Amino acid sequence: MSICNIRHVCLCVSNLQKADYFYRKVLGLHYVNSEVEEGDFIKSLLGLDSLTWVKLATDSGDILELYWLPTKTNDSFNHIAFTVENVQYMRNKLKEFEIECSEIKLDKSGTHKVMFCRDPEKNMLEIVEEIKNV
Repeated sequence: MSICNIRHVCLCVSNLQKADYFYRKVLGLHYVNSEVEEGDFIKSLLGLDSLTWVKLATDSGDILELYWLPTKTNDSFNHIAFTVENVQYMRNKLKEFEIECSEIKLDKSGTHKVMFCRDPEKNMLEIVEEIKNV
């Protein structure tokens, strides 16, 4: 099994409103949704108490997520998300290569299994399995 597609790219921003304006008004992306995430799900996956995000899309459906973190680092890139057919299979494969992975968690909607890991260069990767027939 391999990666099915690039699910989205995420950028950390210091000013969410300004970044949202730029990507929507200047570059023409479309608003999809936004949320403030708090609680066990985000804490267990990313070690954060909270994060605020906006999801934008191109006309063809490519997704850009903008993250505002209360403790933003100087790095603007945050992660690439990949869709896979079986997140547990991918986790086992990554472990074979001694890649540390978060636990697999079910998202709030109950429609995705999610985990995070880092590539050898320490770039964060989100691995997502879409749960069919939910």
